[in-house]
Amino acid sequence: MARRIMNNGLFLINKSFSIPTFIINRTTSSNIAVNKLKILGVGAGTKPIEKMQKTLTEKGYNNIKLLGLYNTEESDQKLIAALKEKQWDAVTIGSYVNGFDQAAHYQEEGVSTDRTDILLWFNRVLNLVHESAPKSKIVLLKGPHDFHDAIQRIMGAEQK
Repeated sequence: MARRIMNNGLFLINKSFSIPTFIINRTTSSNIAVNKLKILGVGAGTKPIEKMQKTLTEKGYNNIKLLGLYNTEESDQKLIAALKEKQWDAVTIGSYVNGFDQAAHYQEEGVSTDRTDILLWFNRVLNLVHESAPKSKIVLLKGPHDFHDAIQRIMGAEQK
């Protein structure tokens, strides 16, 4: 059987198997100028913010603002204010808030560990971003280590 591969930019589709196999093509979007992107990053709690800000600045993210969130009305208001500060190119939502990292046991007072609370919180955050910054791309992170790759995946796909 001949191997047929179709490339649509972001995914390679291998049709030589009985079920098409999708392979993420990580090289298609590696040239985004991160120093020009305006990014608002939100995540659970405030503990990791300072270290993450330093790391991202060292990687060339010059127009970034990180905001530590809690599942409270006060935190929602801070998020809305930050979303309205400027037209963000992207808003990242951290893995704890978006529910991707279910194994994490966050150790900060005020950050819920109840999965139902986190799901409701994520839904609220997602809708606040959608309502307050409708032109911004929403980027869901798999973890702090995924920030750069996630920006490349989403913003790189937009550039094509």
